[in-house]
Amino acid sequence: RWDLRRATDYVLQNVIPFETKPPVAAAADEYIAAESQVGHAKCTVTTLRSRLRHFTTRFGNRHLHELTVADIEIWRDALQDAGVPALTIRHLLGAASGFFHWATSKKYCDSNPLEHVRRPKYVPARPAIFPVEHVGKLFRIAPKHDLLAWVVLGTLCGVRPSELEAFNPAGIQLDERVIIIDDANSRGGDRRVIELDDAWGDCVIAWLQTCDLTKPI
Repeated sequence: RWDLRRATDYVLQNVIPFETKPPVAAAADEYIAAESQVGHAKCTVTTLRSRLRHFTTRFGNRHLHELTVADIEIWRDALQDAGVPALTIRHLLGAASGFFHWATSKKYCDSNPLEHVRRPKYVPARPAIFPVEHVGKLFRIAPKHDLLAWVVLGTLCGVRPSELEAFNPAGIQLDERVIIIDDANSRGGDRRVIELDDAWGDCVIAWLQTCDLTKPI
């Protein structure tokens, strides 16, 4: 039951402390800028920005302290009704939760409603494995689209798509028989070296020697 004292306490605790705080859209820009300064790979920041865009499109003009568990659940349900896959929704909620965690430390809000929001169930599909004939088709088609180096690195060397997006061709050092994924591109910010050993390495080198490695991968 509300009375004057309770209403006053509520305003003092939940409204006045956040009156001068930025709205969601501005706070999200600040958060992304902060994350880009802590050593994350470029592709990680790009993915975070993309996922948070869904959240800011929905709530951009509101303030973080105003958002409730019910608000987030309505957004989640709207995503499900729109046919957004469960895994994508889990990623979007995870990005929003990280945003709230940061915002709480900045005192833009005093709690994270995502901690109380149920994520949709996701059952991973079995990974698809290309048969040899399909890989052969990739190698035949790739040169027509200047993607042969991309296919060689991805299929034969296990370079991840996120790493290929920002890959520096200077990391391909055929004379030294290594491919270097530097810490700006690798997952978790670790430098990774792929050694082109034995007959497999000879095969990779032969393919890469047919590519124009002066162009972006």
